[in-house]
Amino acid sequence: MAVAKVFQNQLEPLMEWLDKAEKKFGSMESVSTDADKIEQQINEQKALVDGIDKHEPKFEELQSKANELLDQISDEDAAMVKDKISNLQGRFDDLREGSADRLTKMTEALH
Repeated sequence: MAVAKVFQNQLEPLMEWLDKAEKKFGSMESVSTDADKIEQQINEQKALVDGIDKHEPKFEELQSKANELLDQISDEDAAMVKDKISNLQGRFDDLREGSADRLTKMTEALH
């Protein structure tokens, strides 16, 4: 079950990173009306978006490892793995879309 160990070793840090990134995104202030403050918020948002972009290949690799693992485990375990991956991917997609939307709104607010 080396694949399962690799999967788990990839899953845990991604879940931790995603938890932290979601908390950071959720705690960001509303878009300011002050141009200087918006610039600061844009820089903060860009840092988050960069982190998301850097983690995307790790999520893709995890998905690939999950698919490999699904061929080696019972149907019950496969359902749990699929659920974990689906939940994680949904959260990641929501964070990516929310961050991109927020960055667009801030950029538009400056112009």
